[in-house]
Amino acid sequence: PSAVAEALAVGASRIAGTYEDTTVLFVYIEDYRDISFAYPAVEVIAWINSLFHVYDASLLSFPKVRKLETCQNLYLCVAGCPDECCDHSATIVMLAIELIRQSWHIPRPDGRPTALRVGLSTGSVCAGVVGAVCPRFS
Repeated sequence: PSAVAEALAVGASRIAGTYEDTTVLFVYIEDYRDISFAYPAVEVIAWINSLFHVYDASLLSFPKVRKLETCQNLYLCVAGCPDECCDHSATIVMLAIELIRQSWHIPRPDGRPTALRVGLSTGSVCAGVVGAVCPRFS
């Protein structure tokens, strides 16, 4: 986030805060583990890359949402942190619907449609910059 980058640029060594009104979106790709054992890594990576590429493109339509992390079969986003967003829950729900819809158009390595498990959590979060070599706001 720009405010966090500016604080780091002027030498802030510790950046953390509590954000009261947020909604976090957790997107898990179903059957990832089984597929990763059954198919060559190159195919699995191409599949995941296709999904995350589409998800990232979808975020352009949701400027109030910030992508936090991707790790294997997890895609994690938040609305309301660090920038306040009075409609954080509705925004995240609309994004979740869009990601589910997009996923059905990207086949798994076995040719079947991609299925997701989607979770939402609304409430307060604590977030800040972690790491020194490649600092991340998380």
